[in-house]
Parts: sequence; structure tokens; C-alpha cells
Amino acid sequence: MADHIAINTAELERVAGTLKSLIGEFQNAGSTVDHYSGSMGSGRMADTLHEFATNWDVHKKKLLEQLEALQSAAEKGSEAWNGLDKDLAKALTDAGKKEG
Repeated sequence: MADHIAINTAELERVAGTLKSLIGEFQNAGSTVDHYSGSMGSGRMADTLHEFATNWDVHKKKLLEQLEALQSAAEKGSEAWNGLDKDLAKALTDAGKKEG
């Protein structure tokens, strides 16, 4: 069966780490309006920027939730596979000791 299943847990762990970094960047990113609102003055440009920023905040929240779910899945997948691999190796080793 092992020749049919290949899981690169190091790659899963790397992906989980990258996603964790991205999550941190998104969480620490300030509001677009906070950075530029003073420069826009008032009127149509400021209103447009505010509307964009509001929409972005909504989409950023959804994106963050998806990134967190992917990060968790990658991390848990790696942990589960490593645990299964250890358990199977131990079972085979123990079975060999009983037969030998």
C-alpha cells in the first residue's frame, strides 16, 4: 500500500507555515482608509475610497477565514500522517518481534 500513497509532510508543513505568515500579514494590515483618507480630502474621491475599503474589509475577513481553514488542514494533515506513519511502523516492528 505504501507504494501507492506518498505524502510529503515536509511540504505540508511548509505550506502551513507560509499560510500562517500570510494570515499574520492580513491580520496586521490596517484599513486602507486609515492610510489615505487624509490625502483624499472630501468629496467623490474620499467616498469612493471609503466604499472600496469597506468592501475590502468584508472580503479580507472572508479570505482570512479561508486561509485559516487551509492552514489548519495542512497542519493537521501533516500531524495525522506523521502519527499514522509512526503507528504503522511500530505495529510492523512489534509484529516482527513476535514472529522472530
